Amino acid sequence: GTDEIKLRTGDSSRLIARDANVETYVPVLGSNGSASAPAFGFSSDTNTGMYKEGSDSIGFAVAGVKLAAMNDNTLTVFGASGDNVQIKMYADTGTADNDKYRIEAQHTGGGMEFQTATSGSWASMLTLSPAGNATFAGNITMPAGNSFFLDGGGNSKIEEFATDKVNIQAGGVNLVIDGSGSTALVGINTTAPT
Repeated sequence: GTDEIKLRTGDSSRLIARDANVETYVPVLGSNGSASAPAFGFSSDTNTGMYKEGSDSIGFAVAGVKLAAMNDNTLTVFGASGDNVQIKMYADTGTADNDKYRIEAQHTGGGMEFQTATSGSWASMLTLSPAGNATFAGNITMPAGNSFFLDGGGNSKIEEFATDKVNIQAGGVNLVIDGSGSTALVGINTTAPT
């Protein structure tokens, strides 16, 4: 065609270069590259791009530093030495605060935070410490009829077993709080306190 260059082998087009694009009919294979010199990058920013990170693994570099690696079942995100690592998720264009979320792995002291944007700034909703502690900034909401277990054996739990009736169980002892009437009732080892 006009204003194009074709590369052909065996009477078949393999590559067509036009003034607006390049079209290939075979896989494009590049060198492995590295984080400091990615195989697929940009002429104006040669240390930012994509490279072969390992066997069946793709690496993504920014400013010559590995930012992420992806294989057949895992996406791993890395931070620069001494920095926290963040993954941000926007439900739409990210202009409304209630559509912004991020997960942050903390460099200092370890731990992880799940955050949302509130009034133009990020606020932690859930913080997980390296010791296994979880700190919530809001309420924990659970559908009626479900239990919140406090141990692995299921002997300690909190549950709403009927409308406005809560059972707190520790071992074989049940403390029932009934707020369904005009007066709150409390009972031990009964589902109908009086």
